[in-house]
Amino acid sequence: GYFFDATNSSDTVFVTPLTLLGLPVNPPDSVVDLAIQQGSDTRNYAVFGDVTWDISDKWTVGVGARYDWEEFSTLGLRGSVEVTPSTCTVADFVPFIGGAPCAAIIPVTNEPPTQTSFEAFLPIASVTYNFTYDVSVAGTVARGYRAGGAVFFAPPGGTPTLLEFGPEFLTNYEFAFRSQFWDNRITLNANIFYSSWDDQ
Repeated sequence: GYFFDATNSSDTVFVTPLTLLGLPVNPPDSVVDLAIQQGSDTRNYAVFGDVTWDISDKWTVGVGARYDWEEFSTLGLRGSVEVTPSTCTVADFVPFIGGAPCAAIIPVTNEPPTQTSFEAFLPIASVTYNFTYDVSVAGTVARGYRAGGAVFFAPPGGTPTLLEFGPEFLTNYEFAFRSQFWDNRITLNANIFYSSWDDQ
């Protein structure tokens, strides 16, 4: 079995002149500090096993599987705005908001915690043929995946948005050659891989 638990958190501050946001303000050198606090927690559980059979002196086959379950939680998002100087106002000639305090028109988003989960059944199968005790070839097919998740994207001066993404799946094919010669003085091995991604 397998268990994994990790918590990540971050504090990000964007310092942007308000004129870069297209706002005519007084005084013109006013800046905005947009502070974003966010975090996430990932928990992964898995059980797995495999079995091999020697069908004969020449052939060996193996099968296995892994069941994977992952829970992803965002810890929410908290935003705050501070404008310097605090007396900053929007220019009077701007319709509807002229004369308003700059801090009052900067969008701030506070998002509640969210939770999602992903699960996958991941089989593996292999077959080996032994030409001799020292020379063999093998083929393996295995299924893998990367769980999805979510992340907050907070552009400078913009509204933070929760972006979610789904899992990716991989089917991996492998051909292997194993050999030893000259009383095990020489080892010659080779592997060929082919991987096919889905939903990448």
